Amino acid sequence: MSARRPFPGPRVPASTMLLALALTLAPGLARPQASAPVAASAVATPAASAPALPASSPGPQGAFFVRAAACDAALEIDQFAAVDHARREQPGARAAAVQVTALAFTYAGVAYKRGLRKEEADRLLAAARLEQRGWPAARHAALVGECRREAQALLDDSTGVEKWLVNNRATARVDKLIAAATARAASAAAATAGASAASPSH
Repeated sequence: MSARRPFPGPRVPASTMLLALALTLAPGLARPQASAPVAASAVATPAASAPALPASSPGPQGAFFVRAAACDAALEIDQFAAVDHARREQPGARAAAVQVTALAFTYAGVAYKRGLRKEEADRLLAAARLEQRGWPAARHAALVGECRREAQALLDDSTGVEKWLVNNRATARVDKLIAAATARAASAAAATAGASAASPSH
């Protein structure tokens, strides 16, 4: 069984996915910051389950960008699944959606702070999505587990203001996705009801 989006949610542009957090941070983060310290447990060392995507530049910085894209692509799948559950008002689903979105935004913010920008972000995230398409569920789950641990370490290493911003933006993003999913479901239901009403009775 492959890991797939549970519903055709809006495709988030790579630049939005990778920069959504960073653009809400302090003005000083509008420029790349040099060599920001990172927790040792969050050093980007692609594991066996991660896609073998080419980095645009050698060294740990390029490897981190590849890892960030791979993790955001994987976490995105879980995000849409949780949003779909939240739309159906399943207990705990909204909190789960906010959590996974916050972890994805954490990777996004750190990548942006280290200098990743739109063109490269688009390329890496698109390649990660393509690489992971059709993955078995077990392989997807293994990568997500690694990414969650790494992103949590990055988040733990951030400032209190950054943590607040991550959670604030993640909550807003999830609420927007739930509203969009609910509207699509209502539209689809109305269209189905209209088609049924227009059909001749037998």
